[in-house]
Amino acid sequence: MGFGILGTVFFTLLTPVAADLGAKYLIAVRVLEGIGEGVTFPAMYTMWAAWAPPLERSRLLTISYIGAQLGTVVSLPLSGQICFYLDWTYVFYIFGKTSGGFASVGWEGGVPLLLTFPPPEIHCFISIF
Repeated sequence: MGFGILGTVFFTLLTPVAADLGAKYLIAVRVLEGIGEGVTFPAMYTMWAAWAPPLERSRLLTISYIGAQLGTVVSLPLSGQICFYLDWTYVFYIFGKTSGGFASVGWEGGVPLLLTFPPPEIHCFISIF
């Protein structure tokens, strides 16, 4: 999940440069960005299936989906404001650096990467007792 988010951030930041180079580059960058995004929801299912208690899985998945939809609701009008006051390229730079940047740093460079294990049963801080 973390590498998918990191790929999405990287290609989001490259979008304005690819647009300047031409349509073929822009399409290629957007396809690669979509591949990075394409792994996030399946990875989220796998993560919640392994780590969430069975009776809380539906609630946690609902919260995750609400977060994704809320991001769309906030980012669309905000993108219009950014385009109006700055430039269309800043939409990609701002969202690439903030929204995805914080998430990927949390997964790749932060504590979660150091404390995450494939199954929770072998986690160093989780005990069944």
